[in-house]
Amino acid sequence: TVKLRISGYSPKPQALYVPQDDARQAVDYGKLPVQQDQYGNFFLMVEGDYSFVFDVEVDASKPSIPADQRFPPGGAEDGTYLQNSSYIQPSDPEAARRALDATRNSRTLLHAMKDLSLWVNSYMEYDTAYWGGIYSSSEALGLRKGVCDEFANVYIAMARSLGMPSRVATGIVFTGSQWQRHAWAETLVGGTWVPTDPTFGEIGLVNALHVKLYHAPSYLFYQFPQSLEDITVLEYTVDDYGVDLVVE
Repeated sequence: TVKLRISGYSPKPQALYVPQDDARQAVDYGKLPVQQDQYGNFFLMVEGDYSFVFDVEVDASKPSIPADQRFPPGGAEDGTYLQNSSYIQPSDPEAARRALDATRNSRTLLHAMKDLSLWVNSYMEYDTAYWGGIYSSSEALGLRKGVCDEFANVYIAMARSLGMPSRVATGIVFTGSQWQRHAWAETLVGGTWVPTDPTFGEIGLVNALHVKLYHAPSYLFYQFPQSLEDITVLEYTVDDYGVDLVVE
């Protein structure tokens, strides 16, 4: 469990996305008038010159993995999380070919998530020169370089090409020396969104040093809110943040 006190500032009117209160994160919103968007994200409508402080408790010690893990997945799924977007192109033949090859021995959806995540983690080179922009999955596959945004885009494109509904998750993460903006992915397994972080090679859950602020089908829907660049972790305590889920 990781407990944090997070502050931020919005200089302009906007929908301010805040740490999400869900099964993994407990957030005290107090009496603030938080709202939810169509994807279930919590946000505040602010008029500018707005400061906030939230207490967040993150617990990644009890992952809930659904029993229904048929692979390839069957049945009708929400096309929102399977289609192309400006940044994620599952119809790219190269993404589909790579995905089929990476999962040729996958027995369940969780195994497929593992195989895709580790393939992306191995294939892609993390290069901070790509900070500040977002490259599409097709561009990143060709470049073989990027940062967390590109790692997530490639994973999601490959997963969607196999019929695995997947989405972008964005927030902040502790890298070992500092807190910074970060992106990872979530795949729908038996009606539950299961996280995976291809940048760090974490599958089935992400450690408690990940604080989620929103999820969406693609960056097409939400560019990262500018106010999040001003987020500061005022203090934090760590009881245990390790990832102990093993996919054999």
